[in-house]
Amino acid sequence: MVWGCIWGRNRGPLIPIFEKSVNRWAYIGVLEDLDDVHQEVHDTLGDPVFQRDNAKIHTAKDTMAWFEELNIQVMTRPANSPDMNPIGHVEEAEGEDK
Repeated sequence: MVWGCIWGRNRGPLIPIFEKSVNRWAYIGVLEDLDDVHQEVHDTLGDPVFQRDNAKIHTAKDTMAWFEELNIQVMTRPANSPDMNPIGHVEEAEGEDK
């Protein structure tokens, strides 16, 4: 499994996740590895809004506290919202001829 991010026309690194199942602590560990990416996004866009789905590890109290501590705004999603996250389409675009 890998974790990735995009912003504008830019892509962040793919971060491998070696745990068999990811809990909130593993997820927070991935987020902590993104300090350079967060700074680059901030320098490019100003104050970004972090988008994620409603997976339990994404909405856990500890995870949300981490975002609050770093003053990172998180997009609010309705509980049963469709998956409209554009990251899933990045892989598809990689294989296309440009």
